[in-house]
Amino acid sequence: LKRYVAIVTLGPIAALLCAALLLELVAAERPFPKEDLRPPADSTRLVDRRGAMLREVVNGQGARSRWVPLAKISPLIVAATLAVEDARFFRHRGIDDVGILRALWDNLTQGTIVSGASTITMQTARLIHPHARRRSLEGKLREAMEARRLERALSKAEILEQYLNRAYYGVGLVGVEAASRRYFGKAAANLGWAEAALLAGLPKAPSLLDPRRAPQQARVRRDHVLWRLNTLG
Repeated sequence: LKRYVAIVTLGPIAALLCAALLLELVAAERPFPKEDLRPPADSTRLVDRRGAMLREVVNGQGARSRWVPLAKISPLIVAATLAVEDARFFRHRGIDDVGILRALWDNLTQGTIVSGASTITMQTARLIHPHARRRSLEGKLREAMEARRLERALSKAEILEQYLNRAYYGVGLVGVEAASRRYFGKAAANLGWAEAALLAGLPKAPSLLDPRRAPQQARVRRDHVLWRLNTLG
């Protein structure tokens, strides 16, 4: 893949076209591994006879995690997540051409990677295959390739389910269900707008936006998500 990094010297438009062709060829030849899409193990919950949780034991990855189907996740958290992370999610095929052109311009004028134009699909691929986390042109190409492979393997709804169940929400919480129960004591299906906006903002910087340790920062981020929702209509 290294030899293709040079395409960025052709100019933003030519680079985008060449990269798109390359990614399509690679994605067609290398299907996304189905086994990598299986839900990770949930954490173990010990409850009393009334169903109240006594203790939660982290899973093999050291996380509190509860995988739930998209149908059991509030559409409010879906809308909030799309608004702040990837407003064009349903209009692209894993790679946002508009965002990439803007990012290419920013990166070329700054001489370094200052914007990655990561879509939800790209972030999901990175969550599944963490080795793709490299802030370099080669790393971004690999991430884009993974996104195209993922879009070929799953529907948009399935990608959203993967993302919302794999995203990190801080303090060892993986997935929106675990985060909703920890922060609000309720299932992700029952979130209100303010709660959904707060959770949607956390994956950007979970440790810095922890609502219990940094409530002011968390509120500012929540309000930004609500503003994005209002702006997008």
